[in-house]
Amino acid sequence: MAVADHLEQAIEELGYREGDGLVEATHRKVSTVRAFVWWDLQSKGDVDAAYFRGAVPLVAFARTRAKEEVAAVHRRLWNLSRVPLLVATTDSDIGVYSCFKAPRSSSDPAAVALRRVTAQGRPSRTLEGFSRVEVEAGHVAARSRTSFSPRERVDQRLLANLRRLRRVLTSGDPDRAVDGLIASSIFMRYLEDRQILSAAHLADVTGYESYATILRAGVEATGDAFSRLGDRFNGDVFGFAADQLNGLDTFHLDTVAAFLEGEDLETGQRTFWPYDFSIIPPELISSIYEQFLEGERRSSGAYYTPRRVVDLILDEVLPWGDPSAPEILDPACGSGIFLTEAFRRIAFAKLVEKEEPLEPRELANLLKRSVFGIDRSETAVRVAAFSLYLALLQELDPERAWRDAKLPKLIGDNLVVADFFDESVLTKRRFDFVVGNPPWNSKLPDQAEKYAKSQGLPVADKQIATVFLWRASEMLKQGGSVAFLMPAKTFLYNKSGTALRMRRHLLDRFALDTVVDLSLLRHRLFQHAVAPAVVVIAAVRDAKSLGAATDDTITHVVPRITPLQASIDGFVLAQDDIHHLPARRMQSHPDAWKIYLWGTHADFNLITHLRETHRSLRAVASDRSWLGGRGFQVEGGDENPTTAIRGLPLIPEEAIRPFAVDSRLVETMEYDLVHRPRDLALYKGPHVVIRRGATGGQIAAALVDGDAVFPDTVIGITAPAGDRDWLKVLVGVLNSSLAAYYHFLTASSLGVERDTIDLAEHLTLPFVEHIHHRDAARAIDAVLAQAGNGEWRTALDQVVFDLYELTDAERQLIRDTLAQALDQFRRGDRSGAFLPPPKRQLKTYARELRATLRAALPQAAVAVQAAGVTAADAVAYVEFQRQGTTVGIGHSILSSRGLLDVVREGESLADEEQSQVTIIQPSILMMRQNTVRLVKPNESQYWTRSRARSDGAEILGQLSDQSP
Repeated sequence: MAVADHLEQAIEELGYREGDGLVEATHRKVSTVRAFVWWDLQSKGDVDAAYFRGAVPLVAFARTRAKEEVAAVHRRLWNLSRVPLLVATTDSDIGVYSCFKAPRSSSDPAAVALRRVTAQGRPSRTLEGFSRVEVEAGHVAARSRTSFSPRERVDQRLLANLRRLRRVLTSGDPDRAVDGLIASSIFMRYLEDRQILSAAHLADVTGYESYATILRAGVEATGDAFSRLGDRFNGDVFGFAADQLNGLDTFHLDTVAAFLEGEDLETGQRTFWPYDFSIIPPELISSIYEQFLEGERRSSGAYYTPRRVVDLILDEVLPWGDPSAPEILDPACGSGIFLTEAFRRIAFAKLVEKEEPLEPRELANLLKRSVFGIDRSETAVRVAAFSLYLALLQELDPERAWRDAKLPKLIGDNLVVADFFDESVLTKRRFDFVVGNPPWNSKLPDQAEKYAKSQGLPVADKQIATVFLWRASEMLKQGGSVAFLMPAKTFLYNKSGTALRMRRHLLDRFALDTVVDLSLLRHRLFQHAVAPAVVVIAAVRDAKSLGAATDDTITHVVPRITPLQASIDGFVLAQDDIHHLPARRMQSHPDAWKIYLWGTHADFNLITHLRETHRSLRAVASDRSWLGGRGFQVEGGDENPTTAIRGLPLIPEEAIRPFAVDSRLVETMEYDLVHRPRDLALYKGPHVVIRRGATGGQIAAALVDGDAVFPDTVIGITAPAGDRDWLKVLVGVLNSSLAAYYHFLTASSLGVERDTIDLAEHLTLPFVEHIHHRDAARAIDAVLAQAGNGEWRTALDQVVFDLYELTDAERQLIRDTLAQALDQFRRGDRSGAFLPPPKRQLKTYARELRATLRAALPQAAVAVQAAGVTAADAVAYVEFQRQGTTVGIGHSILSSRGLLDVVREGESLADEEQSQVTIIQPSILMMRQNTVRLVKPNESQYWTRSRARSDGAEILGQLSDQSP
């Protein structure tokens, strides 16, 4: 059997020819976004084919003759860091390899093989676990988590090596001369790896045949080489390095040379050097340097931006294939990753328009007129220039680059060392887009504070990022947009008066187009997980539309942690997680952003209903003279005596259980002095004690009749003795699923950053008043009497749901949200929410959907069929008959083949919106005369009874729109 047949057979039998996701070297027409990625895979990775979802590559395919060639392809793809899997054939075997696992050898890829089998068997059997549907469902990533670890990827490995190099050269302290040398050395290594600087070219200019040889020749020879190359290429990089070489010595140069030659700096032994700078994308090198410089920039609140976030933002402001070459500013550009990727996109659009390679002068002019940056760090600006030069040279073949490329001067013109709030050469310019990741720091520098005060701008948390947003709006052209990565806690979830004014001002001043809430991916995207993030895309209103926020619709997007997301350099979205929300709602409801982070329209409606039906706990407590607060605080500047409370029982947070306090953990108050004793009336019984931390999203509260004290990790609510039954009801509500549901969807930290619920948030809880509290307290006591059977929460929920007079649909919604969303918060991509629903769940979904439709259409016969068709997708098929015999649910209204065709149609529709970093899982409703087809991910969270009701409402809305 020929080698080519092995690969063809694997592609065919594993299902990669199904749909339109396969791109092969013979294909002449490829969509613009795919073409951008495919060009890299084909030209740099040397692959024969690739399978895409949208424009995100999932699998690369390569024909080789021996394992040494497989190792070479894998090394190239690892350096490219775009595609997670490689399927490669040799004369004798077929293997599947992780391209996010670092190569260990130049000749044998065994260390990165997920499976390697003889080519004589059938791939559909020997590689069954690596079929298209298994990859798309994330099952491969779930089975092999360590093979897709972020630590193994090229950016993190190279970053670790660079930091080790810096520690050797500087004892760990940042040094501008050393950092300049390292940056220039990577640029030189890029020129060598690309063969722009061949040995002959280098010898012709410098007299030496390699950069390592130049370094080992000493400071004078290195400075002379930089000067000569600076004259040859122009630009700002080599002059910068030459100016600072006087502060270095032969130790520095020899160490860098040894590093570039693959020497282990700790052992002095030669090791395998896996890096190829001709393949590592320029924007990825910029991202590496952004992190490398992070120590210098941390004090200013500036942190690196992951490449996938940059791509996500630029997807919104730089449509693929648009040849208009807009002008773009990054006001806190750092190492230039936004500018680098923006330039690559602009250059690619021009290439597509021209249909032939761009001339070096065209590229230089395009660079000069398109991208601009400001940063306070001179080192960062130098690295930004270096990154942009890499991007320019990337567009040229090596010989053309050597012969004709003249790198334009950027520093001082396009790239400025300055404070964004000070005057600079860019201050008077106006731009089509202002993009970036402004500093996150809750301490305003003088310039930013002066600007905010002069403009009368509300600044929540004293967060400088919001001041950057206001300033950016003044630097836009008419119709321009700002696209920033912002701190989500300040921008979306803070409920202080200043934060609410800030958001109102924002919606008055900006037409807020898109909000991508990245809170759920905080630990996956950012190495130090500083705080949850949000992408904000907004256009500045003209004078006529100021204050017109109520007419806007905001696209709200929530990427989630899924098994597939963990294995790609991008995001996975179900269309159910893309919400189109009225600005009026987001402006008037402080909790709306949080509700839609985890919930749906149904959840928003239920929370609103609860608040409209019942007064808040704060209002009830105020009327009945209850007192609430956190317990005493020991540490701090003040020292206050504890005479009045010394000797009382001390209840630590960990002692509080639902309905009870563990007496074994109760201590005695023995502090003589504390910082804040609080209002001593708070410690008088009867009172409710509540753990400030919510364990797994569940609240623990207990009623304590006697006097007792507690620390500031505990919240207490005390009431007159006559209100004990009221407090018992409050404890019942707090320990129920209703309170867990309410706070999970409204508390600013819970489910976002920390498992905490503050007193102010507890006081917003809608609380039942117009009931007989003694009877309710007795019902709760009856539940506790049966607590030994382990089902107390179910019984308690029944009592509490009855008190609030919830409908069956509302009760089911609470259960489903906690079972699915709360489980995702606790377990991430290991959550059962991502598992395929069992057949009984699909049958329950089908019955619920049918009942919903029949209740609204009593004259119509309705049949519903729901099935998990593939590992990745499931389908619900609804058939209506206005007249004639009723179609039974048990009948097969569509064949298995027909259901699979529906899934393919849904996938095709989802893939129409292409992004190189975002996979859209189909959640599509298709109307066909008397049938409705719903294609959704084959995950339990989308096939609950609550989803069936909301899907039914959407179907009925579509039918209504179609009515004459």
